[in-house]
Amino acid sequence: DPALQYIQSSKSESPEYVDALISYLEQNYPEALKRSEDVTQKAGWMYEGLLLQGNIFTAMGNDQVSIGKYPAANDFFDKARKAYLAAAQKGQSDPQIYEGLCSLQAIVQDITINEKGSCTPAVTDEGLRYCQKALQADSQNVTANLLASNIYGLLAYEQSINGKDSSAEVANAVNHIQ
Repeated sequence: DPALQYIQSSKSESPEYVDALISYLEQNYPEALKRSEDVTQKAGWMYEGLLLQGNIFTAMGNDQVSIGKYPAANDFFDKARKAYLAAAQKGQSDPQIYEGLCSLQAIVQDITINEKGSCTPAVTDEGLRYCQKALQADSQNVTANLLASNIYGLLAYEQSINGKDSSAEVANAVNHIQ
């Protein structure tokens, strides 16, 4: 409640964005999505609306994963990726955009490993590239380091369940959290 009150008090900056953010925090994703689309239409320069759309689509995808609807989840994840990439075109120096992309890749990697027992290197590499971009924007970015560690940990898990040596990936995972 205090956080929502604080957010409400900043409505003078961008009331549409604040309304979208509040709807997102209340997990009213359809309303949050509608409001965030209004933000991008009214203030095309405001990449935060696109970033929020990425977060909304990711949350909607996670909801589908939680009930075992993977194809629907993947559709939401594709929409999230497109929203994040559109945000990156306008807000290239914001590490949160790349954190969103990195997190999204980790989710896709995790789901794919659990469904198929392995994941293409492209998914892992892409996730790590996004983490690196977040670290380029903010070299002290804890979230990006934790996400990269998670990606390496998932890769190590994949290798271990497939009978491969995972010691290098374990070391990489540990290096990102030190």
